Amino acid sequence: MGRLTAITPAPRWAALEAAGRWPFMRRAMILQRLKCETVAFVDGDELLAIGMLFRLRTRLVEFALAITPAARPHMRRLIRHAHLTLAAIAETGVLVMSRISPSNEAGKRMARLTGFTHGRMRDPSIWLWKGDRHG
Repeated sequence: MGRLTAITPAPRWAALEAAGRWPFMRRAMILQRLKCETVAFVDGDELLAIGMLFRLRTRLVEFALAITPAARPHMRRLIRHAHLTLAAIAETGVLVMSRISPSNEAGKRMARLTGFTHGRMRDPSIWLWKGDRHG
């Protein structure tokens, strides 16, 4: 395992690579890259993940994460980085939310690992960042 490097804003090539081969996802990732604060995580020249923060309101941001298969051996470090970043945002009084499809079991697991809890709202896809309750 090499050195985890963060590149911000995420380069265009990283957004395209994270989207895969699907044209719809490629367009969506490029659009998100333009509208969000982004960071790409790489190990050498290998893309691991892209994190995106989209400001919805003054005190509300939406967090999204696109993970590549190459991220598997780096998950602990990526999760730790997410904890630190989201904690810093929450300390400013900003609420961080994420949308995860109720059928996306891997996404829900990743949300729990990064400190999100199910929002218990009318929209079942909303998760709210509550931080690490164990630490």
